[in-house]
Amino acid sequence: MKSSHMWRKIHGEFCEILGSARTEMTLASRWKILNKELRKWRDGLAKVRDNIRSDQNLVNETPFHDSLATDSLLDSPMDQDSPIQHESRPIGRNAAKAKRGSTSKNKCAKFLEQIAMNGALRIERDLKREEANKARYEAYAIERQHAQEQDMEDREMKIIAMDTSHMSPETKSYWKL
Repeated sequence: MKSSHMWRKIHGEFCEILGSARTEMTLASRWKILNKELRKWRDGLAKVRDNIRSDQNLVNETPFHDSLATDSLLDSPMDQDSPIQHESRPIGRNAAKAKRGSTSKNKCAKFLEQIAMNGALRIERDLKREEANKARYEAYAIERQHAQEQDMEDREMKIIAMDTSHMSPETKSYWKL
């Protein structure tokens, strides 16, 4: 399908559904802007999806090795009865990073949320603008209708008020009709 034919069909359906006054060119232009933002969104999602740490599961994003579970497996019943205090093992570097949370992942998530919020605000603003334009167009159509009716009344009054004394009998009968 040719691009011009595709945009003609899109414009037809858009006008049919929303009753918008936008042209094919404005729809195509708006789509370019939205497509650019959606590409950013898609690329951001792909980066987040690819940024899974090696100790996480794709399904529920929980670590495969839970430090509490492995510690409890290594504890023997004999250790519990021992009068010697058992010192806990210091936390490792990877576990400390996981506990703090990945800042790059948080930044990506915040960035994606900001993009989504901006897109939603832009769509809402465009819908409000479209409603305002539609209301303005309807008010203009009503005003134009009143002006046409007033013009018609003015013409009729001019015809009714016309002096027929200087007219021939044929012209007078025409004006009376």
